[in-house]
Amino acid sequence: MAVLLKDDLSQELPVLLADQEWLTALRILPSVDSTNEAVKRMAVQGAAEWTVVVAEEQESGRAAGGRRWYSPRGGGLWLSALIRPASGQGDAGVLTLAAAVAAAEAVEEQVGLAPRILWPGELQLSGRTFGGVFVELSYQGNRPSFAVIGVGVDVNLTALDLPPAVRLPTTSLVRALGRPVPRAELGRALLLRLHERVEELRAGRLGGLLAAYVSRVSGLGEEVTLVQGEGRLRGRLMAVRADGGLELVTADGQVRVAHSGRLSLGRER
Repeated sequence: MAVLLKDDLSQELPVLLADQEWLTALRILPSVDSTNEAVKRMAVQGAAEWTVVVAEEQESGRAAGGRRWYSPRGGGLWLSALIRPASGQGDAGVLTLAAAVAAAEAVEEQVGLAPRILWPGELQLSGRTFGGVFVELSYQGNRPSFAVIGVGVDVNLTALDLPPAVRLPTTSLVRALGRPVPRAELGRALLLRLHERVEELRAGRLGGLLAAYVSRVSGLGEEVTLVQGEGRLRGRLMAVRADGGLELVTADGQVRVAHSGRLSLGRER
């Protein structure tokens, strides 16, 4: 790992968040399998809402769709937050919209870049991914008992910190800016924005969130390809729905609605 900026999240982030009474618990770990898994274990043991886990390193970090997210020590911001009860804020699709907007807003606020969002929750700069959102729900019977919102941001990772296979299609804030970014300040901004956006959902103010998401989403009105398992759906991206789903119009004029899958711009072969 290339050390571009010596910062210590365990020392700096708690100080920056000390005045936030809504933050029930903040655990900063040197290493973890994944922050989502850590929060889920705590949730099962009765942890309260707005318990947050931040890790310097994830050994088995995951992105939406089960893809691996490389999270080397000190190179990024990897965190997860517990929400209870999940039914108060909608389903995983809506929470993904909220978290993606919050992360994009935090980056813009802290470093002046304006990320785009590739549905449902990939954060991109100039078409290259540097972050993402992974929301998981846990159910008791047919009712959600809690949600875990995971956010990962590649902050000070250089190309050499990543495996060759993922260097080219990705980027990071340091690669985009040409200078390292203090992670603790970004972490504070991200958690504050996430709390604001989740509380916005809780208050029933979905319109503002959806407008903020649509203003940043990539590909509206363009030809896209949606990969779902072994299948591919091609069409024009027409809308993002209030439930977090997307609407595509296929070449034969059919309107198709999807709530899962990986989107790419253009007609992927």
